[in-house]
Amino acid sequence: MIAATHPAYGRVIITITLPVFLAIASQTMTAAALPAIGGAMGELARLSWLVIAYMFALTVAGPVYGNLGDMFGRRRVLVSAACIYAIGSFVAILAPTFEWLTVARLIQGIGGGGLMSISQALIGQTVDTRRRGKAQGYVASVGVVASSLGPVIGGGLTAVFGWQSQFVFVLPLAVLAAVMVWRLPVTETGASNRQFDTKGFLLLNAFVGCWVLALEYIKSTTLEGYGIGATLILAGLIMVGMLMRVESRAANPIFPPSLMANSDIARSYALALCHGATLVSFTAFLPLYMQLVWGADIFESSAALLSLTVGLGLGGVLTGNLISRTGRVAIFPAVGSLAAFVLVIVLALFGQGLPLQVLLPMLFFNGLGMGTVMSVVHVTVQQVVPKHLRGAGAGAVTFSRSIGSVLGTAVVTVVLFAAASTQGLDTNLMQVGSPMTSETSRQWAMAFTFAILTIALFAAGGAIAAISSRVKRLDEGDGQPDAAQ
Repeated sequence: MIAATHPAYGRVIITITLPVFLAIASQTMTAAALPAIGGAMGELARLSWLVIAYMFALTVAGPVYGNLGDMFGRRRVLVSAACIYAIGSFVAILAPTFEWLTVARLIQGIGGGGLMSISQALIGQTVDTRRRGKAQGYVASVGVVASSLGPVIGGGLTAVFGWQSQFVFVLPLAVLAAVMVWRLPVTETGASNRQFDTKGFLLLNAFVGCWVLALEYIKSTTLEGYGIGATLILAGLIMVGMLMRVESRAANPIFPPSLMANSDIARSYALALCHGATLVSFTAFLPLYMQLVWGADIFESSAALLSLTVGLGLGGVLTGNLISRTGRVAIFPAVGSLAAFVLVIVLALFGQGLPLQVLLPMLFFNGLGMGTVMSVVHVTVQQVVPKHLRGAGAGAVTFSRSIGSVLGTAVVTVVLFAAASTQGLDTNLMQVGSPMTSETSRQWAMAFTFAILTIALFAAGGAIAAISSRVKRLDEGDGQPDAAQ
């Protein structure tokens, strides 16, 4: 048993942060290399599939790995995920065609989903309740660092050594992560005699696949795209209904009905979904907003993004430490999400006229508010779920946040470009960084107003989920980890 004061505690936290860094950094590193990949392979029109493949695999793999971790032991499964991630990276290095590279990204995402979900479950397994908040704060800060450094690392390596170099960079880190995790001083507690939920796995893939494809068609903002997207969304909803029926009968379900029936867990998943929608959509569109509306250059846009991410990292660390000191949980995302909601509203309505010395601190405090969420979500879920289902609980958190990220970004994309079209802007001729007339800038400001107000709705949803949570404090009765050596 690893107590809070055990010297292995720090080793566990350090070991877990590397898999989390790899899973998150791979998303943003590849995004920075997309233009180079498209130019080298002549596939500019299909570049989004490199993002979709990783996102699809990451979303599906999270709950599956959680289930496998509960069955076979989380350390063993996390090592397997790191190895799969490494294999995907190696295949990407050798990819001679775009299709090969897409498959490599799919393999990498399958490993990445395990790196995320099982790392969180291991915290619940090896760290006592009051220290879990602090541990989650550290992990949250690593996630922010990975998101921030990913474009820098990916862009720099691509510019100097070519796009393959980013996969060369992560390959030894994945091997190192596998070795470090394997040497963790924990005892495996899985039950390998349980049957894997194959039907649930296939229906989950079908649901996520339908919705990911639907969002791609909807983002085309054409009548035909809307029609195909609506059909795929309906098909996805049918798959959800079938998944719920199958899971209620499965002996070892990927999404245990007992978890979904627990209102405290359901609120945590709703909070994770709203947080993913708010954070990822806001981060994705902030640089574009800064350049098209605010008239910022690349350095000012980078400063704005850095202010937001620094606030996110600090919010995660502070929240984790406050949880450990006070035992309180729900109050932090409730206040943080409300603050983020107010600040996003201010940005939507008055952002264009704010001076940089006001805008940057506002973005910092916005990030600080949004940084309060995920530490609380993970700690709450790890406390409420039964110990033998902690992997499934953590996997569902990863799934909820990923689905929220995808849906939120797609919805904001549709709102932004639909609003731009109503303003008479031809988005096909959009050139970021080129001089704009005052009228064009005004039109983009109006379009972004609707888009950012949509993001504010996501933040409001997160605040409602946090305020309504009945888990206000950590339960001292679960004060010790459930397995250690």
